[in-house]
Amino acid sequence: MSTYLEEAEPLGERIGEFKRYFVPRNPAKSIDVDLSPMTLIGYMRSGKTTFWETISYHIEEYLVEKYKANIVHVKAYRIEDVFEYFEENRDIVEDGMYMNIIIDDAALFQHAKDQTKKARKREGKYTVVRHVFEDLGMKRGIVAWTFAAQRWYLIKPMFRQSPLIVWKTVENRDRQEVRAARYMMGRRWFTLLKWITYHLLYRKEISLARYGIGVPIGGKPFLIENTDPKRPPSGVVEIRPMKEEEKYKNPLEVINSVKMLKKFAIALATRFYERGLIQGLNGTKKGYSFICEMLREELGMRVNDKEALTIAKSVWTFQGPLKDMLVASS
Repeated sequence: MSTYLEEAEPLGERIGEFKRYFVPRNPAKSIDVDLSPMTLIGYMRSGKTTFWETISYHIEEYLVEKYKANIVHVKAYRIEDVFEYFEENRDIVEDGMYMNIIIDDAALFQHAKDQTKKARKREGKYTVVRHVFEDLGMKRGIVAWTFAAQRWYLIKPMFRQSPLIVWKTVENRDRQEVRAARYMMGRRWFTLLKWITYHLLYRKEISLARYGIGVPIGGKPFLIENTDPKRPPSGVVEIRPMKEEEKYKNPLEVINSVKMLKKFAIALATRFYERGLIQGLNGTKKGYSFICEMLREELGMRVNDKEALTIAKSVWTFQGPLKDMLVASS
């Protein structure tokens, strides 16, 4: 089986084809925002992130050398963190021609499992991700979005079904996983992928982490070897999600930041106005419950009655945009 590895194409040779996919044209001459997604499947230490970093290195080198275009690398663990980062840094989006994003360990925050309001909004936003970036100020360019996960079925179909899928390992004891991988790449390549998985994960032959099997949509699978791992030369912006204990420890610390207070004030005033509950809300039990609801929906914070009371008092005595909005709305 190891003789099959001799058929592997070095990433340096295949990179030309990847460039055509990830950079189909000069980003500056695009008529709108284009999308080039990729899905990476593999167990821990199988080389998923290293593969993405190597691709990113070559893409950036190509963009700078040929088109003098700038590129933004973002590594995150939740889709909403990416959107929030670009909303707070619109100047990056307006000036950027190429957004290179990876959602690492995509199943960590249960993209496949949760059916909450936030999850539905996340999925809906991704379906129109091109237009989201246009709304943020990106007039033209390319958004390369990569989802990396340990298992194929841990990611929702909306996120995992990319035109380019790269398998690093396969869970061959899972019937669904076997069926999906074998259907995509055929018996020969699937058998090789099982062999790589066994020797990499069980026999600890770490050198095999440089291999992967690419499956382009409508094309033939190919074995690829990352012979020269690289890291993006200009660095990667890493967005780590806030820990739960930090997130809920002191809501006032979040509220006191100018941007979040403004966002909360606008959402609060709008919601109260829509429900016709501006008058007589101050100091009432219903008022505190609405404060709790707004914190959950708009800021993703969980608060108890005592914290809601403290925040409600600080909001109702706020001498800024919120007070003007409430007065104007009433």
